[in-house]
Amino acid sequence: MAVLTAASPPPIPGAHTGAGWNRGTHLLAWVHTGVARVELECGRVERLAAGEGIWVPAEHGRRISTRPGAVAFPYGVPPELAPGAGSAEPVRFDVRPEWHDWLIQHYVHFIAPVTSFGYTRASLLDVVDTAAGPSTGPNGGPPLPAGPVARSVAEGLARNPALDHTAGQWADRAACSTRTLHREFLRDTGMTFAQWRTAYRLTVACELLAAGEDVSRAAVRSGFAGRNGFARAFRGRYGITPREYRERSRARDTHPSQRPPDLPRAGVLGRVLGGAAGGRPLSATQTPPHTNRVHVLSWMYRGSGYLRVDGVTHHLRRGDAIWIPAGREHQFGTHPGSIALPLGDLHPGDGHGLGGLRVEFPPSWDAYLLHRSVSARTPLRPDGHDHRTILDLFRGQLASDRARSLPMPRSDPARAVAEAVLRRAPETADIVVDRPLNDVFRRETGMTFARWCLAARMREARELLAGGATPTSVARQVGYTRLSNFSRAFTAFHSEPPREYVSRVRSIRTGPGDARGRPPR
Repeated sequence: MAVLTAASPPPIPGAHTGAGWNRGTHLLAWVHTGVARVELECGRVERLAAGEGIWVPAEHGRRISTRPGAVAFPYGVPPELAPGAGSAEPVRFDVRPEWHDWLIQHYVHFIAPVTSFGYTRASLLDVVDTAAGPSTGPNGGPPLPAGPVARSVAEGLARNPALDHTAGQWADRAACSTRTLHREFLRDTGMTFAQWRTAYRLTVACELLAAGEDVSRAAVRSGFAGRNGFARAFRGRYGITPREYRERSRARDTHPSQRPPDLPRAGVLGRVLGGAAGGRPLSATQTPPHTNRVHVLSWMYRGSGYLRVDGVTHHLRRGDAIWIPAGREHQFGTHPGSIALPLGDLHPGDGHGLGGLRVEFPPSWDAYLLHRSVSARTPLRPDGHDHRTILDLFRGQLASDRARSLPMPRSDPARAVAEAVLRRAPETADIVVDRPLNDVFRRETGMTFARWCLAARMREARELLAGGATPTSVARQVGYTRLSNFSRAFTAFHSEPPREYVSRVRSIRTGPGDARGRPPR
């Protein structure tokens, strides 16, 4: 049995922005893959390789271009988020690989309506503070220990700084002795465990206060037993009261995040500039329930996530891409350590019948899909960029996925027809093959062409039903004018009526279910 294999990704074309792009806003850009070029109006040209970035203040006109095969991320930063940086000169910086995902998640926050507990837009601006000199606020968090025991405890506190475990209890969780725990913290950070925990909690408190949290709540959420003890510790470390720091931060940052973050405000990109090893864990993200005016293709670049639409939860894992339908309220989220990016948009009339459909892109597509996301949501795009080509890419991968559950003809003419049907090309809706081609289908797949097309339509119908579409709409999308005829065909093929199939899939998803939330085969 021949199987349609996943196609290789297209080559990444060169891309560019217009001259003087986004004058009036600061620019932070970095190169993920390949080589980029930043031209300033003053005639200065900066060539950036993978892992290098640049900060360009608002007063400098600039143009970004990338060579074929390159992926670069540009961030347009409003001046009000970086007061005092307008007169600074452009500054280059290095980005170690372990920080790439952290910066990509920042990119998602800039282009999509997501929130997360571990995010503030201002934290991206530490590159300005670091380049300009010492920050006027508290420094970043304490150094992370390198030892495996202390590191696991530090990461546990990072996930929940308010946990009130003793050093002995933390040591038990790490399956080690208390002495080992203390020894690793002192050796790696120069602090005892208690000193490190207090320093980290104060760093978290700084971020909560900067995001607008009141002093009492910031004390509790960062792990302090009472407001008075918190105030003493804060003043002892930073020389100002928590209330004074909160007011200064609010004056500096006019756009606090909607949910208080848990990352240190200062020093994150400063440590990138300094080349320090070790990144921050990625927090879970979530959009509010909302409706899009366009269809949006969203892709899981890292980890796992979910899409809730019309009472159905679609569980997504690494590589999955799913269409979020226009005009339907939904909520999209990712789990800790995960990243999802939009790959492109389609007007409602261009993407009929895509709601709930998904495909799986292999890791070899990562760089190309990152390029597609940047092209879809920023002015850094190739000449002749057409947002509708994302539909062709999706349909090509959809055909590959569907072919894995269907016998495929081996002969070139029959295979071309089969692949066109699987891509749901409009011109194949009423296709008729001649007798020799029909014989090829019967010989190489065990089915006549009509039977093979029925199997393809029923496979598609099952996907659409599992994606939340109603039996009536699915009947129309797979070519039936009457619901009763579709129901009979579906029941004969899958041995259960469409509505029973939908009920069974939903019951599985509300129970233990498949790890991917996929319908049963």
